[in-house]
Amino acid sequence: MKDENLLVNFLYDYPWTSSSVLKIVFGPYFELLAKTKETRSIQIPGVGTCWGIKNEKLSSVPGVRRRELAKGYLISHFSKDSLWYGSSPGPWGSDLLARADNKRNLWARVWVDNECADVAALPFLHPVPARFAPNLYDLIITRSGQRAKLIHRQLSLLWTQKNKKALIYYQNDGGSLRFGNYQHGNRKEPGGIFLDVEEVLKALSTTQLERLENIRHDQVVGKNFLDLSEADFLLMKYVGDNPLFSLDELATLVASSVTGKPFFTQSKVKERVAERFKSLSEKGLIENAAAPLAGIKPSALGLEVLAGYWGVNQESMKRFQSWPQKQTRKTGSVYSEGALSHIKDHTRQVQQFVFGLLDNAWRLQEEHGGVDVFLDTIVGKPIYFKDLSSGKIDWSIPDASIKLGFWRRTWRDGIVHDPKIVFSNARVLLEVDRATNPIHRLSNRMKKYGRIWRSLSGNPVQVWIIDGTPWREKEILEMLEDAGINGWTVLFERLVLDKGDPWWDRFSHKEGTLPYSKHGGMAPLRKIWRKTGDYKLHHLLDHAPWERKMSQSKPIVKGPRGY
Repeated sequence: MKDENLLVNFLYDYPWTSSSVLKIVFGPYFELLAKTKETRSIQIPGVGTCWGIKNEKLSSVPGVRRRELAKGYLISHFSKDSLWYGSSPGPWGSDLLARADNKRNLWARVWVDNECADVAALPFLHPVPARFAPNLYDLIITRSGQRAKLIHRQLSLLWTQKNKKALIYYQNDGGSLRFGNYQHGNRKEPGGIFLDVEEVLKALSTTQLERLENIRHDQVVGKNFLDLSEADFLLMKYVGDNPLFSLDELATLVASSVTGKPFFTQSKVKERVAERFKSLSEKGLIENAAAPLAGIKPSALGLEVLAGYWGVNQESMKRFQSWPQKQTRKTGSVYSEGALSHIKDHTRQVQQFVFGLLDNAWRLQEEHGGVDVFLDTIVGKPIYFKDLSSGKIDWSIPDASIKLGFWRRTWRDGIVHDPKIVFSNARVLLEVDRATNPIHRLSNRMKKYGRIWRSLSGNPVQVWIIDGTPWREKEILEMLEDAGINGWTVLFERLVLDKGDPWWDRFSHKEGTLPYSKHGGMAPLRKIWRKTGDYKLHHLLDHAPWERKMSQSKPIVKGPRGY
């Protein structure tokens, strides 16, 4: 076989492979083998030049970033030769399938999770792959150890038949978790029918023929990936997590989350973010919500692009992603603002509270201390758990999830010493109580949270904003304490200040503050909070580093040798 045919055959199995991978497989002069009549190349942001056969479709582009990661892992942990027996994308919905060990006829099926989609929506969970075998090993690549634990928990719930095994590798620490659900006779080994070469070749052939079908809409979706960077996908997800904000508000939320730096730096970041949001809008990936609602939401095309980037099908995305979605005849899955329109006043209060946190963070920060505020989502992030008594899956959904990081700086010889020291992190699970539900319904909600509270990660804190009486606040505090929840409460009458209140004038000279119309007078970083087991007034989470004096760091002193 001629050398140039080897490259073409490889690209037929591994479409849009990067130059860096081809250099490892074929050597630094692989481009001499790439004939213009047989191959072509494209540019993908963050990946570089990628190569495919002449008639390769752009519909194969969405999974390139995941597939490149899978190929890199296989090369580094096995060898470059392992890629010659396989394909990426692989069969059964995987990102890659390759023979990792020729002698033992061991096949590796690789799935890459970029930690953007909800765990329940991942392709190896819904649907469960149709084929498992004793010599087929599933490798799941994710980023963090915490995510790996969530995936392991979902595998335990859904991979119930006893012939499955997987290795969950998390990149941040280079660690791994093993999953095994098999018992064959008296020995712990996988059972079932072995995977042979003929079956693999047949499955690969089917996958490749489907990939090369010329479907116009799929080409349109794939073409968008030629102009989108990793940051663009994160911004699109941010719009989905936080709908009904304007483009300017979205840029403010992203750019103003980190305090303790010069305001002009934040302004430059906001300008760049606003440009990216505007570009996404021009591409038709985000759009205005239908009247009378105001703000931005992902478009139908945007949802499809995100599903391709995450590697999930749209049906799973609609079922398990914590966004309101509905099915339409013309455009398929669309982001539905209907659920939010029914509780628009409630949603607006959540938005105002977030802007109140941001405004107060910039208004109160000092050179030596402050707080970072990052809005995770206002559409609710489901917290799934299994009822051990009934075996059923249940969930709780807060009104919003907000990350807080309290920081301080020290000084040495009269000069502020960088970097910032974040001394306390918290994940705020926000609940807005408008006193429309009877108190016994809140009790059931508290009990549900209480059963899972100790197993939650990220130092969770439940914050209640109560539009009611002091008596209702007292009852909520008692329920929080009974459930073992670290909870904080505030009444609207303590949270909201009039526009003419002197507190606003006192700090009006600070940069980064927001207009009164944005936060509606909510000033949450004052000493107005009550917490479980204590009815005195506190600062939120008992932290106010801007009110403390700057501490001094002692210089490092070297003692005499042998002292």
